[in-house]
Amino acid sequence: MLCGFLAGAFPFAPVSAQNDASIEFDGGGQTVKALSLSDLGAIAPAVSLKVFEIHENKERTYRAFPARPIFDKVFGKDWEKAREIVFTSADGYQPSVPVAKFLAHDAYLAFAYEDGAPFTLTNRLKNDEIVQLGSLYLVWDNINSKALRDAGAVDMPWQIKRVALKFEIPFTNMSLPP
Repeated sequence: MLCGFLAGAFPFAPVSAQNDASIEFDGGGQTVKALSLSDLGAIAPAVSLKVFEIHENKERTYRAFPARPIFDKVFGKDWEKAREIVFTSADGYQPSVPVAKFLAHDAYLAFAYEDGAPFTLTNRLKNDEIVQLGSLYLVWDNINSKALRDAGAVDMPWQIKRVALKFEIPFTNMSLPP
């Protein structure tokens, strides 16, 4: 009975179900492509990437796709002219990351742990909440970057379902009150 309760409390999708998921790519108002993890792997082969996992305060090794080659193939080089990349997570959360950060640092779209462990983490920053990371989790090659480690757990969305370019400057019609 306890096992049944726990299974319901932690409804994590198996890796095979994650592989079937598709990620939408929006080039600034229209879906350019919807790609599976297999499609992403055909664009940019997966690598093993060791990072300092800020949420767990320890090193982790992920299987991940380098982000820039995927963006180049899906959006063309125009993605570098966008202001931000907006990620939509499974729960609707939409964090945005400045394109300048992608140009200055190496970002990866992680989809699994190297050792095959369940693709979850225990978020020490949020009361040890157990988080399902897939289908994709944005991580940064931060082992040799003090700046990225010092920034903490920013610009690392998980459960990514959509990647969209944002070109316009926010709040262009706003003005200060008289």
